[in-house]
Formats: sequence, C-alpha cells, structure tokens
Amino acid sequence: MDQKDILLTNITIKGHFHDIYMYSRFLYLWKNKHEVRIYHWGKLMKEWAIEDLPIYQDRLHNQILKQTENSLKPFLFKTITFEKAVYDSLIYRHRLYYLNENGFYYLEPEKATPTEILLTKGNFRTIKLNRSNRMILVSDERGVFEWYDNKLIQWDSIPTYKMVWNDENILQLDEHNRPIQLLQFEIHQKIPYLMKRIPAHDLSKMDLYYETSLEIDKSEEEDYRISLFEFLPETESLSSKKIGEQVKLALKPHKKLSGMVLDNHSLYLSQQKSKLSLELKGDLFLSIANDEYHTFRIYQKSHHYQNQLHLLSDQQLTILIFNQLL
Repeated sequence: MDQKDILLTNITIKGHFHDIYMYSRFLYLWKNKHEVRIYHWGKLMKEWAIEDLPIYQDRLHNQILKQTENSLKPFLFKTITFEKAVYDSLIYRHRLYYLNENGFYYLEPEKATPTEILLTKGNFRTIKLNRSNRMILVSDERGVFEWYDNKLIQWDSIPTYKMVWNDENILQLDEHNRPIQLLQFEIHQKIPYLMKRIPAHDLSKMDLYYETSLEIDKSEEEDYRISLFEFLPETESLSSKKIGEQVKLALKPHKKLSGMVLDNHSLYLSQQKSKLSLELKGDLFLSIANDEYHTFRIYQKSHHYQNQLHLLSDQQLTILIFNQLL
C-alpha cells in the first residue's frame, strides 16, 4: 500500500471540548473536567453519510465535512456530571473508569442511573490499558500501580508522570518525557510477575524495521512543519475512487523500545517537539503542528475505530478517518 492508496476523511466539529473517547457506538465528549456528553456515533455517521461525500484528489485523497456542536444535539444519549474534577478516564467493558483527587472510580454510563463506585483511594495521574487489558495507574508521587483482580498492586515507587506500554512491559517517563526505567514482566496463567527493572541508561536506541526489512532512521528534528490544513483545500480535482477497508493507526514505538518489525499497511503516529507525525513505511504521510491541537486520541484496541485520529483544539474537534481507496 502506498500513500496514494489512502483516503483521509476530515470531519471538523466547531465547539470547545476538553477530552474525547470513542467506545461501542458512543462518542464521549467531555465539555470540561466535570461533564461528559455521550452521543450515538452510529446514528451520527448514518446522518452524515460520509460514503456519499465527494473525494478530492490533491496532495492527499480527501473528503471534508464541517459541522457544529449544535448538529450533535439530536443524537445526545445522556449527560453525566461529576462533583470532583476528573483527571483522566478510559472506557473498558462498558465501564467508565476515572481518576479524581480522591482516587480511582468507575460507573456504568449506559445504565439509566449510573452509580459512582470507589475502587481505591489515592492520588493518581493517568490510567493506561494495554492489549491484554492490564490496567495501570500512574502517580507522580508514588510511582506505578496495577489494578488487578479487584486489588491495587504497586510495581514501583519512583514518581512517574507518564508510561508507555511495550507489550507487557512498562516504560516509566518523567515530567519531561524522558525514560526513567523499563519494568519487565512475564505473564503466567494471566498473572503478571515483575522480573526486572532496567534503568534508562541501560536502554539502548535500536532501529525500526518494516516488513520489507528496510532500516528506518528518521530524525525527529526535521526542519519543516507541515500543517494538516495545508493539504485540505476545497478546490481539488474530483476523484472517482470509493471508500475501502480501514487503515489502522498505531503509536510508533518509543526509540528505547524498538527492535520490532512494523506493519507496512498501518500508519504510525509519533509526538515530537514541534509536531504530531504519521508515517507509512517510514515515510512522512501527514504532520500536524503541535499548536493546532492540545489533545489527541487513537484507538488501537478497538475493532471499529482503529482507523481514527481525534484531535482537540480550543475551537474544534477534528476527526480524521483513514481508509483504503477502491
């Protein structure tokens, strides 16, 4: 698959939003840290009928759809409010897990009357879920924890601001996104065991390889900035192509966690100092300047939304959908 074989559908929704999440036919739009509005995504997509939008051909094959927050109102499922500010959240098995100043909670948003359930007290910064559904809580005071079998396990006490999954292993990051150490695990009968802590200075940068076994060595300090919106004028020539299968998005492995073969048919996303970049087979496909968004989401665990990139800015939500062209 080459870049010319990819269709970018660009949906913009004017309005101010704090965060976004997509799960099981529902679009979760956080208006602020205290309120989330849940919309019927399937009904929205049926109404918008993106398969009928014209496909333009320029630097990228693309479709453009512009909406406003008011256009979402007929598809509102419910609004949930929180007394305490929510720091971070995710949705798993139809439960909304979230953090506030008191600890770690969940509720079931699809129920008629969602009830807030406290799982454990504590000061946590973020929640992360991996492909095997291990749920990690990160604290900038107390380190790395895992919520396993309805109890909290502390894996490390070093203050941690972010973490990156590497299969079942955890790379701890400091407030400047610098590696602290790698926690190596083995899984036996679905039970995680911490085997080793590898300090950052013992982690060496390895090369990325794609299925063609071509070595990739891309500098993150390339001296150009490409705006998403430079690629999407409204006067390109029309294309007769149609929407095909999904093009999956995935996070590009951290440079300390490479040494793996990447898929030639996926777009790999990396957040750099000046931009958010998407690469296909090691070549830049699309780049978004960091001042054009404050939050992004992708959905590697999802069967239905793994071809979507969601970007939030102060003025709008941008939903980028990637498909193959027929």
